[in-house]
Amino acid sequence: MTMPEISPDRLKQLTDRVQKRAQVRQLRALGIRYGERADGTLVVLEEEVRRVLYGGGSTIRTKELEPDWGAI
Repeated sequence: MTMPEISPDRLKQLTDRVQKRAQVRQLRALGIRYGERADGTLVVLEEEVRRVLYGGGSTIRTKELEPDWGAI
């Protein structure tokens, strides 16, 4: 299953910025996770936008960091 990503126009609307560096600053300020393709274009999943802006549930799971107790 592929996750839909937002369009470049939607990214401009979301960040109110045109340049990639400025869009990245806005995404970071909003707490929206993003990726970057090999060609330098940004990838933002629609589900991530919903999760951050509207409180919708995300299927993306992040692992909580814990100390390596075995190393002690």
